[in-house]
Amino acid sequence: MQAYRRLQAYPDYTEQLREAALRLLVRGQDGATIQAAQLALDYYGDTEAAQILYGTVAVLIGRRDAGERALQAALAIAPAGGASPASLNSLAYQFTANGGDAIPLLQSAVSLHPLDANLRDTLGEFYVRTGAREKALLAYRQALEINPNYPNASAAKEQIRELSR
Repeated sequence: MQAYRRLQAYPDYTEQLREAALRLLVRGQDGATIQAAQLALDYYGDTEAAQILYGTVAVLIGRRDAGERALQAALAIAPAGGASPASLNSLAYQFTANGGDAIPLLQSAVSLHPLDANLRDTLGEFYVRTGAREKALLAYRQALEINPNYPNASAAKEQIRELSR
């Protein structure tokens, strides 16, 4: 892509590719999903959106290393953008609401942002939903170690009490 003063030389179809990729992903069509994400990366790889799309898809289909590299690239482009802790947390909830398993995305988000208590809290919540009690306990305890006063700390303490019974 040729850019001139931050203007693109041709239309950016990343959003359409993202929508297609997420529909395919929820249907379990991993091959087609990664193809859509790769197309975005091939044509719009210098954009945050293409890096996030590829990174998210790669992580969710089990290509964690490649996905995390793309998410790191997105962070380099826009540190407070779509690969920020809050954005990845929100994306995990959206993906789960559409029937997907967002735990791999949260695991990568925690890897990228190891000092974010809220990501670990959400990971704990998602582990509870899947019955992974020990992993949930660990995630909640780690969140409290990072920041004992984060916004959901009291609920995390209650979850730890419940899960420890």
